[in-house]
Amino acid sequence: MPPPIRSFLLLCFVWAAPVALAQSAALVDGPDPREIPLPSIKSAQPSLPGVAALPVRAEMPAVLTMNDGTKITTPTQWKLRREEMKRTLEYYAVGRMPPPPGNVTGRGLKSETVAAGTVHYRLVQLSFGPAEKLHLDIGIFTPAQGGPFPAIISPARSPPGATLLPRLPARPRQSETLDVMQKKYPNWFSPHLHEFWGPREKLPFDQHWFLALCAPRPFITLEGDTDTISLPEAVRQSVLAAKPAYALFGANTPDRLGVNYAKHGHAFTADDWTAMMDFADHHLLNKKTDRRFDRFPTEAELDAAPAAARAARPAPAAAKQFPLP
Repeated sequence: MPPPIRSFLLLCFVWAAPVALAQSAALVDGPDPREIPLPSIKSAQPSLPGVAALPVRAEMPAVLTMNDGTKITTPTQWKLRREEMKRTLEYYAVGRMPPPPGNVTGRGLKSETVAAGTVHYRLVQLSFGPAEKLHLDIGIFTPAQGGPFPAIISPARSPPGATLLPRLPARPRQSETLDVMQKKYPNWFSPHLHEFWGPREKLPFDQHWFLALCAPRPFITLEGDTDTISLPEAVRQSVLAAKPAYALFGANTPDRLGVNYAKHGHAFTADDWTAMMDFADHHLLNKKTDRRFDRFPTEAELDAAPAAARAARPAPAAAKQFPLP
């Protein structure tokens, strides 16, 4: 039996992947010479091997195998592996956490009641850092009555590095490569990720690690069937590769590691909110739902989706005619 879960973390995970295939090759030749290099964050943690010292990994790195080759077979061992994975992702992918600024303050910018008076919305600006010059705005939605409530964390954009899986073979549906992502959004990544500009097959991690770290908590990825910034095969392979971490806890993987495809592009719509709430109701309140959270669209469905989306759009209003004088 899985251990009792004392906290519930639900992440809306939008996979940043394909943009136009017509991008010029010059875009990915190397880092932009005008780019200001990101400094490494000072940490007590030791440095990890550079790209030259890492082996080629043709397969996605297993979540249940320690770096020294030890196989993980118990939840107790998983605690060690989980910390090892976190250190790897912090160093190579997202960057290490800087020390706490110690001077975080919050200021309310906006407050209103929405959803017919059932939800209270607040926009809060956090200030911190040297002379409190750094700012971060966060939106907080809470039911107007009662509490406490489970938290739903929805990042405004993709987790840093949530790109096309580098190890996926070439397919008709393409995406932004890691090289392109580093070119366009260098501030999203750890400075150490620049070493893998080109030799992506040496990456000691892949995107499924982010999902596996949530085990055994319920996790849902919300996708759109016409989203050109998401690659369905990358999402599917990530879910499959993260399943062993969930299975280690006896978790019903198709139930706790979910996916939902709605009929939209790169957006977050009412359909996504409904799917997320159904997922939360199922796990928090044991409510039954007719919605499945383990279904991926077929290639035929993905091919047909753009035409269906165009057909569903309202016809543009006819241009008003003005008689000539």
